[in-house]
Amino acid sequence: MKTPAAILRVLLLLFLSGMVFAQNDTASESEEVLSLLDKLDRSAAELVALNGQIETAGELDWEALTYRRDERSFNLLLDLEFGIGYGDDLEHAERVLQDIVSSHDKVLDNPEATIKLHALADSSVNFVVRPWVRTEDYWDVHWDVTHEVKLRFDREGIYIPFPQRDMHVYQE
Repeated sequence: MKTPAAILRVLLLLFLSGMVFAQNDTASESEEVLSLLDKLDRSAAELVALNGQIETAGELDWEALTYRRDERSFNLLLDLEFGIGYGDDLEHAERVLQDIVSSHDKVLDNPEATIKLHALADSSVNFVVRPWVRTEDYWDVHWDVTHEVKLRFDREGIYIPFPQRDMHVYQE
């Protein structure tokens, strides 16, 4: 496990690189920044994902922090979770989620979105839905997908359970 100082160093590098990219207008300046960042601390063992999650990795994965000069944007992984009832058809729900994500025009095609059965919870069967989006589209896609999931689940007859407990009272 890396020390807090190592994690802070990685965070500072990411922050400074974003500031420099925002101020540079030419491709050559951006290439110089990328070259400098490439030389800095490649042995860091923490990959700090831009959506706030910290994941352990062998090295800092610079390629995962894709900078698109033409769009001046980082790509972010949107992390959503949706639950369905235990009596619902898993494969049907997965197809509906896939359709919602693939039809959204702001979801990136590459890398491909992840939609998987994630957990068998107390009151629901949960899917994780993880599409890639551009930074400026993060919240729009989050809200759009959540809204569309509710509408489509209602239309398709897929039950969204709420937490509940059954109490059994026995009298002797």
